[in-house]
Amino acid sequence: MGHRIVPAKLSRTDLLELEVRQLLPALQRREIISIFTFLHDYRGFATTDEVLDLLFTEYGCIVAACGDNDADLQRWKLAICYMLKIWLDYYREDFCQLPEFPSLRKLLEFLRQHMPGSDVEVRALRHLRQFRSLPAAEPEAGASAGAKHPESALEAAPAPTAGPAAPSGPGGIEAVLAAWAEGSPALRRPLGRRSPCR
Repeated sequence: MGHRIVPAKLSRTDLLELEVRQLLPALQRREIISIFTFLHDYRGFATTDEVLDLLFTEYGCIVAACGDNDADLQRWKLAICYMLKIWLDYYREDFCQLPEFPSLRKLLEFLRQHMPGSDVEVRALRHLRQFRSLPAAEPEAGASAGAKHPESALEAAPAPTAGPAAPSGPGGIEAVLAAWAEGSPALRRPLGRRSPCR
């Protein structure tokens, strides 16, 4: 995504729409740095649910635009799967919203409808099983449940740490790229014989 000049008067919604629209071409080109940058920064102007809602709306527009062109639609599905895999593997805490995990359930519903049997659906189901095994978070002393941010459960009950940690800063992303290029088994774990996206 790089450094962009963004008008200072954009609302949160406008900023999210701008960022997602700029992310879509990066997905097609599989620009890993742009994807990591977006996933690292979006919490400053949107919730996980808001990003998912807009991504799914954009996907609907893509499906309509592709019409009967199955090759184009398959490329988009693969690109979106690529981003979702990174999101689930490196930012899984975004989906650990105790006790019902609404964002993860929303993602699973989308995947069941549009990409059933995909590797990313398997990952999401695995995370749901892991998250369900977490102990329920107790509210902090003196804090009312209604006053907390809807995603504050992330701080109280972090997601399981089995798997790669999210890269931090340019050096962290470069390390991920280097490991990816070398075919690191930690980054290319086989998940059985599943189709990438259908």
